[in-house]
Amino acid sequence: VASGLTCSPNSYTITACSNADCSSLYTAGLTGTLAISGGTVNYPSGAGFTIGAGSSSTVVQAQLTQVATYTVGLSGLSVTPSASPQVYCGMGATPSAGGSCSQSMAEAGLIFDVPNHVSGDSQAVTVSAVRKSDNSLSCTPAFASTSKTINFRCSYNNPTTGFVPAVVGGAALNAGNNAAAVCDCGGRNVSLAFNASGVASTTVTYADAGQVTLNASYTGSGADAGLSMTGTDSFIAVPASFSFSGVTAGPIKAGAAFGATVTAVNRSGVKTSNFGRETSAASATLGFTKRQPTGANSVAGSFTGSLGAFSSGVATASNLRWNEVGNADLTASSSNYLGTGLSISGSTGSGPAGAVGPFIPNHFTVAVSQACPAGTPSFTYSGQPFTMTVTAHNATGGITENYDGTANTSPNFAKAVTLSAATNASLGSLGSAGLAASAFARGVGTLSTQS
Repeated sequence: VASGLTCSPNSYTITACSNADCSSLYTAGLTGTLAISGGTVNYPSGAGFTIGAGSSSTVVQAQLTQVATYTVGLSGLSVTPSASPQVYCGMGATPSAGGSCSQSMAEAGLIFDVPNHVSGDSQAVTVSAVRKSDNSLSCTPAFASTSKTINFRCSYNNPTTGFVPAVVGGAALNAGNNAAAVCDCGGRNVSLAFNASGVASTTVTYADAGQVTLNASYTGSGADAGLSMTGTDSFIAVPASFSFSGVTAGPIKAGAAFGATVTAVNRSGVKTSNFGRETSAASATLGFTKRQPTGANSVAGSFTGSLGAFSSGVATASNLRWNEVGNADLTASSSNYLGTGLSISGSTGSGPAGAVGPFIPNHFTVAVSQACPAGTPSFTYSGQPFTMTVTAHNATGGITENYDGTANTSPNFAKAVTLSAATNASLGSLGSAGLAASAFARGVGTLSTQS
């Protein structure tokens, strides 16, 4: 983080990236040295590091032992990065080309760690008030068995603006204690009860998505006059899931365009408006799973289409197409949100499976096989049986094989088809006016006794 304590080691995560936003990782192996300047530094396990082949990150510990501002970087890299600068720093924020590589050290402070978590989930957090022990680099309690009022403030890192505040110990971190207002520069005072070891417990909740920094400060008075303690930590909140709405109602013509809306939501099902507003905007991949029919004659078909960009946590798609008949489900997924390793998913099948559809044929074609094919032209005598073939098609003309009425699909999506003469001057009628659903196999039905 951007600040630390002289009495406590810091852990520095070094990640090898293949692109600027680190959405693609470099895993071919890397060695180098954590280089920190500006004051005295102790490296408990050495400053050198190795990221083995197949891995992309490692952690190096260092204790910065003076009250000073240090500069943190890397040196002696076995592979020279192509970017300039070669090292992207974050120090409490998402690493970036313009990120700060400076770290300020103090002799007393507040230590806490809010883990990356699912948006809307309450996190149990301990706050330790510590100071440098006399003549040593160890930390000792600054507060013991007492209650202190700590000011907490929140700020937005990625995206750099937000819609709701972080909530600490039930208090929204803005002047109005308003869970629907944004973080502000004043934050909120929270009373914490510290135990004999100088540790207090509280909770942190954030209802939106993205990376947020939490700052804590204490200014002494009375017996503590002159004491100033600060602490900071950043965390990432990840949407709990994707929800679907606005899915085109069935029946839907196979191969024709249909649409859906996807919303990133927190644990309570409330929209996370910051999803999609990040630097290197987050997105989701749509998937499609056929649910029905099943059986030897059923096919998966082909699905195309994608979501548009997210705006305030919502994305829409209007170009979705499935070229088959049946019922199905849409899925949405996003992996490794802001590098946390946490993924997001959602499905229309969160209730009963097969919520999208039914999909039906776009049209039928009818082909006639004349009873006397050898003639020129071929012909059929009036009243003579001939064969008619009815084929179910999608919007692009392909056969919808799932339009099947045999025992080889379950359930059967084929329906009885009514036949009629298009033009006959009312001088007769077809001997058979319908084709049973069971006559269809893989989208093709045949009637061989027509007359």
